[in-house]
Order: sequence, then C-alpha cells, then structure tokens
Amino acid sequence: MKKKIEALLKDGSLEGNAGFAPVFKAHQSAKNAFEKAKKEKFEAKQAYRSALEQGEKDNERLLELLTAFRQAKSMQQYHRAGFKLTLHRLHGWVESWLKNAEVPHEPKKSKTAQPKAPKTVKDKALAKTGKTPKAAGKAAKAAH
Repeated sequence: MKKKIEALLKDGSLEGNAGFAPVFKAHQSAKNAFEKAKKEKFEAKQAYRSALEQGEKDNERLLELLTAFRQAKSMQQYHRAGFKLTLHRLHGWVESWLKNAEVPHEPKKSKTAQPKAPKTVKDKALAKTGKTPKAAGKAAKAAH
C-alpha cells in the first residue's frame, strides 16, 4: 500500500484532491508525533539509566526520572495507536478512491472468453453426446 500511495503522489493523481489532503495531513502529523514520542522515551530512559549507573543518592531525583520515563513510554504507546489509526484511515481512503476512480496508470484487466469446463456428470454427458444422461442411457440400452 505504501508503494501505491507513493506512486499516486509521484504521478500527481492525488494532487488537489480535497478528500485526500486532510487524511494525509493527519497521517503526517500523527507520524511526527509518534517519532517525537519515541525520541523522548529514549532520552528519558537514557537519563534514568545514567543516574542509576552514576550511583545517584537522591531517591526523589531517581523517582522523578523513573516517572518521566514511564510517562514517555505511555505517551509513545498512545501516539503509536494514533498513528496506526491514521494509517488505517489513509489506506482505507486510498483503497476506496482507487475502486471508484479511473486511475490511468493501472490498466483494467480484460477477460478473455474461454469455454467453461462442465462441472457435473450431467453437463459432461451433455457435452460429449449432446444428450442428457437419461437420454444417453436409453439410447445405449436400445443399441444393445
């Protein structure tokens, strides 16, 4: 899906689309918020670890760092969920748009006319003899 969206953005198919702009903007802002939350979690974790390794004696300071880390971890989970939601909305919108819009770079598949194979015994007998199985059976008995 990511490649489809990139291709559509590259060829300008979605350019100026009023429905795409807010969905894509929401996706980008959620992505940025998630990346920022990941960075903040990493920094809070590093600060707490370095304080522990340096043998910080102030328990209040350690508790502040631990609380900041836990808060950053929770915010990362929150922003990840928001990012997944916006990604789902974006993919749904693009799929819906591709189904309803004529997209020039995706040619429609043409179906070639192929004879269908008989599926039942009755159809097979009809295809071979031109008669139904009962009629074929009566003709066979009459021939004996």
